Amino acid sequence: MDEEKKIEAIVKEDIVFRDMLAAKKSVTNITATEEKISVLLVEDDKFLRELLVRKLISDGFDVRNAGDGKSALLVLAEFKPKIILLDLILPEADGFVILAQIKRDPTLSNIPVIILSNLGQKEDLEKATAMGAKDFMIKSNFTLDEISAKARLIANGGKN
Repeated sequence: MDEEKKIEAIVKEDIVFRDMLAAKKSVTNITATEEKISVLLVEDDKFLRELLVRKLISDGFDVRNAGDGKSALLVLAEFKPKIILLDLILPEADGFVILAQIKRDPTLSNIPVIILSNLGQKEDLEKATAMGAKDFMIKSNFTLDEISAKARLIANGGKN
């Protein structure tokens, strides 16, 4: 009788293992067929940048990041993301300078840019929008989930 229980336990474990393996394969197939959205995050605050990078990666984005304006332009010379998240207050070159250069460059001008800033003055919002930014998000007013969702929505042309 003990032998029968052992065999029964092994069979149950095998069934559970096969079910887990099948579930893993189906998840792998789903994620393999979905195209990752490439994003450039330009943020000088190292702590916030690392948080956003982790969040975006966990949400399935292909992420590059830069901590200043000069580095952002160097990244863009080799990497054409589907969307750019851009802070305004940056060392080396501020976000408005970077946005202007992006919109002047024919290889980059069609990439949507979301401004992520703590500047919330109406003039900043109007200036960024007039320069071609798709959206303006005041960092302190949004969660990481909301920033990620907005990036996905805009990168997909308004479709989730």
